[in-house]
Amino acid sequence: MKNSLFLLIFILAGFAATAQPRNPAMPQTYFTQWRQIDSLAAKGLYKSALDRVETVYSLAKTEQNFPQLIRASLQRAVLSTFLDDDAYPRLINALKADIDQSPEPAKAVLHSVLGEVVWQYYRQNRYRLLNRATIANDADAIKVATDTDIRTWDANRLVGTVTDAYINSLKAEKTLRATPVGSFSAVINKGDAAARALRPTLFDLLAHRAIGFFQDTEADISRPVFRFTLDQPAYFDDATAFSNLKPDSRDSLSGRFLALQTYQRLVATHLTDTDPSALADVDLARLRFVHQHFISNTGGVTDKETLYRQVLEKAMKRYRGQAAEAGYGFALAQSLADAGNAYQPFTNETPKLLRKQAADLCRDLVARYP
Repeated sequence: MKNSLFLLIFILAGFAATAQPRNPAMPQTYFTQWRQIDSLAAKGLYKSALDRVETVYSLAKTEQNFPQLIRASLQRAVLSTFLDDDAYPRLINALKADIDQSPEPAKAVLHSVLGEVVWQYYRQNRYRLLNRATIANDADAIKVATDTDIRTWDANRLVGTVTDAYINSLKAEKTLRATPVGSFSAVINKGDAAARALRPTLFDLLAHRAIGFFQDTEADISRPVFRFTLDQPAYFDDATAFSNLKPDSRDSLSGRFLALQTYQRLVATHLTDTDPSALADVDLARLRFVHQHFISNTGGVTDKETLYRQVLEKAMKRYRGQAAEAGYGFALAQSLADAGNAYQPFTNETPKLLRKQAADLCRDLVARYP
């Protein structure tokens, strides 16, 4: 458990512990404190390191330095796992307390972290959870279960908690969209310049993290029989038309439904961007998601591939001469190559021709966008 949670905290998608620049005006800076904490942890002195983290946490709380408070909260969780073999209940409760006491946008970040932590717990214990009676239908389980001990929750409650956490992480959309991702540099892995352009705001970062969970089909394992189905050709519409759709679902908490809605929110966010990089990135991710899970109303595969290729070709024309064209182009080439490798008889498409079209397209794109 220790190693898995240690990796969880430091490999949270988009989150990482990074040193904050020194502030000479502060008597005992965060920079110095974190260097000392890292040194203690490296020597295996976890209790001493945790004591210093609590000092940083208190200081950050007093100064309302919420990026540092979040970092201290995460580091406290990591160090706790080395001192407690079953730290999850305490970790979950500590995160909930931090959420209650933090304003936006720090609250949104902590909601996202809470979702990741609970989902990690679920995946580590799925073999037990899927054999456990659903608490809502088990009187004995109800007596044992508590709100504060995650170990007594069933699979439905855990998945519901994760879903709620990610939904809550995006509620303050206006504030998140107005918050540059760099303002949380104390807890965010900055990446390279090209990557930063694709996640310019905190809303971008948290929305993509939420989509990562919503798209996980395992989270839908206990959903009702009337599951949301991606079966409307309109889901393949261009970015502008897609953002204006009003999808409906009898299961409003379906992961695929929530993913589709979140893609809509992200696409709408970037429709008027001067630089189309972020829009093209999320739009292409949306198209791949729809293509992967689309179920044709007619039961045919050709409709799905035709719709996908048509919208990719349309996007390539829209972004002709811009770097965004390359992403759509390579997706189209991949579709053609896949079709060529999975050729079905009695169609007008021949494997050799499809593979040649894919290769020609790739060569053209590489030449124009080296």
